[in-house]
Amino acid sequence: MTSWRFVPLAMLAIYAAVMGGIILQYRRRHGRSPIRLSGSGGAMDRIKEAALILFGVLLVWQAVAAAFGLYIPLGNRLFDPLPALGTIVTFAGASLILSAIATMGASWEIPISPEQNSPAAGLITSGPFRFSRNPIYLGGIVTLVGWMLLIPALLSFIIVIAAILNLRHQALEEEEYLIRTYGPQYEAWAREVGRFVPWFGRLA
Repeated sequence: MTSWRFVPLAMLAIYAAVMGGIILQYRRRHGRSPIRLSGSGGAMDRIKEAALILFGVLLVWQAVAAAFGLYIPLGNRLFDPLPALGTIVTFAGASLILSAIATMGASWEIPISPEQNSPAAGLITSGPFRFSRNPIYLGGIVTLVGWMLLIPALLSFIIVIAAILNLRHQALEEEEYLIRTYGPQYEAWAREVGRFVPWFGRLA
């Protein structure tokens, strides 16, 4: 199993490089960044920004610790690593994210809000959005589950649970904006497509 210890670090580096390239290309095409750490600049935005930075630091910390056998708090192993399955699940989650980003085109922005004055491209319901209203968030959760299979530590489990709670909260906030913006069109789509996975979280 020691031959797999560098896999999380390598995957993290590849993912960061790919996403960095996509964001750079987006900026060149549309003259703005699709990812905004702060909205209004209020206290809640600062907390979210700090949490996102901490999230990134923890992943890098875990990957480096796994690669070089370093001790980390909350590193208690929950089960034996499943490197092959973890790699497949992580790749599946990342592929879903990239597919959703490609489908959204100029409409891609995280988080979405009425203050951002992004170009109106209409409601996106094609591609992976036929099966999930939030395929990017779903892909993120799947990717982190794969990460936990690669590094099955207590910290990984805490990260997965925290991400699920945060992304669900973010999705609910964005739904309010989308309902105000698209009205009956969004509601009709939401009655057919689940919030994250098919059939679950549909509007009544």
